[in-house]
Amino acid sequence: MKPDITFFGESLPDAFSERLTRHDRHRVDLVVVIGTSLRVAPVSEVVPFLPPNVPQLYISRTPVGHVNFDIDLLGDCDVVVAELCRRAGWDLRHEMIPEGQVVKVRTVEGYPSRHVFTQVEPPVEGEKPGKKSEGGGGGGGSGGGENGEGEKKKHRDSKDADDEEAEKKEG
Repeated sequence: MKPDITFFGESLPDAFSERLTRHDRHRVDLVVVIGTSLRVAPVSEVVPFLPPNVPQLYISRTPVGHVNFDIDLLGDCDVVVAELCRRAGWDLRHEMIPEGQVVKVRTVEGYPSRHVFTQVEPPVEGEKPGKKSEGGGGGGGSGGGENGEGEKKKHRDSKDADDEEAEKKEG
């Protein structure tokens, strides 16, 4: 017996399109897309299909170039979500969130709605001290247009109280 899932290459049930076009499209308040490149149709076509007044957030390691989101939040998804919850004042406890996690957030130069989240405390396993994994290349986002790999090196610090606090703990 086949489980109630759709495998790669299979069509989605007709109910998916019907529900989206007749019901959900007009009721959605916010779209949050997490951890996908949005390369496979028809799911990749959902975001552009929604009305332009619906805020759209994209959370993933790298930006996409074929869909423009209002805000790109780049980094490991668990790090980004944990930091959003912390800033919202929510006490999120999960085995993927290390005790004492400190996250640095910076805005990508030339892309005011693209933000890179980097865990600075505790150090990420497998990374050399001083080396931080950062997204930022690629295109997409409301900054628009394709962006070369050199963008990774051109980050502008968006200092806020949290960034300054993280730096004090580092030093």
